[in-house]
Amino acid sequence: MMRNRQKVLTLLIAIFAISMLFIATVTNANAAEVVVTRTSSTTNPASDSTFEVRLDLAGLPIGGVIETISPDFVFVSTQHPQEQTNVSSSGQELAFVVVNETAIVYVVRAPSEGIDGTISGLWYDALSMTKGDIGSTSVSVNAVQAPTPSPATPDFNLVSTLAGLLAVVYILAIRRKGHWGDGQ
Repeated sequence: MMRNRQKVLTLLIAIFAISMLFIATVTNANAAEVVVTRTSSTTNPASDSTFEVRLDLAGLPIGGVIETISPDFVFVSTQHPQEQTNVSSSGQELAFVVVNETAIVYVVRAPSEGIDGTISGLWYDALSMTKGDIGSTSVSVNAVQAPTPSPATPDFNLVSTLAGLLAVVYILAIRRKGHWGDGQ
């Protein structure tokens, strides 16, 4: 009987050890599969314009993403669920909770001056308890130049009014001359 217990206990320990090995292997495999990429609708926005930033998520069923945008850039909006989005008081850090999503899109406003900046981020996989760097995206803001005024041209209405007045004066002068010519 003692021998049977020992066999069962040995079997349970072996099953436990194999299970732990399997779980560790699956966890490491999941961590290696997480890929988060950032694309921007433009990396050269005009000053004071808005542009979209898209995060494509692969292998991140449950976790989170934290994005950091440079000072002078302003977070505008996202269609990510509000209860799964947190924006810091400065507006420079954005936290998104991820639950079976494949993409997150948000909108940023470029500064009104030609200031360059970056967007960087981190991801966290809650299942495998791993994290990784998304990398950074450089954004170079094009300063909007004031249009060069064209040389002043006479107003068309003024020119046409003067031409009309001269035509009336000319016609009156001809009539008068012709009328005076009849009497002489």
